[in-house]
Amino acid sequence: MSESERITCRDYWQEVASVADDVAEEMREAAYDDVSDLLWQRVDSHQWIIYYHHNLAVMEHTDNGAALMDEMGADGLTGADSWHEVCMRFAFWAFRADVEASYWERFTEQGRPVIKMKEGAR
Repeated sequence: MSESERITCRDYWQEVASVADDVAEEMREAAYDDVSDLLWQRVDSHQWIIYYHHNLAVMEHTDNGAALMDEMGADGLTGADSWHEVCMRFAFWAFRADVEASYWERFTEQGRPVIKMKEGAR
C-alpha cells in the first residue's frame, strides 16, 4: 500500500461519522424499521471491510478492537479459513461498533439529530 492510500486516524474517524450520517439520512427518508439492520448493511458493504488491506487500518484506529469477541466470543472465528477472513471479521465488528457509537451519540432511532441541552439548562 502506498503512503497516499494509508488511512490516517483522522480519515478513519471522518469516515465513521460519514457512514453514521448516511445511515441517519436513510432513516429519515426511507423510514426503515430498524437502525441496526441498516447499520449492518452499510458496514458490511463498506470498502474498508471488503478490501483486506483496509482491515488492518480499521484495527489500528478503532476504539473497539475486541468487538468481535465481545459480541460472538470464540464462535466468531468458527469457519474462518484464512488470516484474511480473521482480519475481516475483526475489522467488521470493530467498524460496526464505532459507526454505531457515532450514530447513537448524534442521532435518534429515526435519524433525527439529538438535541443536547446546555449544562444547567432546564
